[in-house]
Amino acid sequence: MVSKWESSEYNFTIENIAQIAEKSLYRDQRIGYIFKKAYCDLENGELNRSREGFMKVIGRKMTDYTAPSHYGLGYIEYQLKNFPEAMEWFGLAAQDMRFRDMSLYYILECRFMLKDYDYVIAEGDNHNSIVSLISILLYGLLVCRQRLNLLDILLRYVGQLLCALKGNDKRDACLRPGS
Repeated sequence: MVSKWESSEYNFTIENIAQIAEKSLYRDQRIGYIFKKAYCDLENGELNRSREGFMKVIGRKMTDYTAPSHYGLGYIEYQLKNFPEAMEWFGLAAQDMRFRDMSLYYILECRFMLKDYDYVIAEGDNHNSIVSLISILLYGLLVCRQRLNLLDILLRYVGQLLCALKGNDKRDACLRPGS
């Protein structure tokens, strides 16, 4: 079993993982096993079992699986519409650069779902990634539907998105006439 576990081609499905006894793995492989099992449970909609697995991972020493487990917990809470708790988990995941942009995106989405439109508008200017700019554009559209007087903000975000897609780092310069 251990040779299968170490193989990069091994298909980590819940059926395959269920065939592996955690105690048959080396100590340093167990945290990865717990994470992969929790992830499979998440993919299969087993949210409670998935949550238990991710909680086991974060209950141990910091590893490469800690941030993805924070993200997984945030995603579970988001699916359950527990937005304040989801934001806490996404906030922890955002400390790892691998999960920063997507975590910040979901934090912004949680704030929107909680009708905290002022935060969404204010924080939209602080995100520099393409993912964030696209999400801000989408939120701009949604917020404008809620507050019709925000068309100028939407136009600013569209301009920022176009600048980012053109590769211009100076987003404000793109909004000036002749740019």
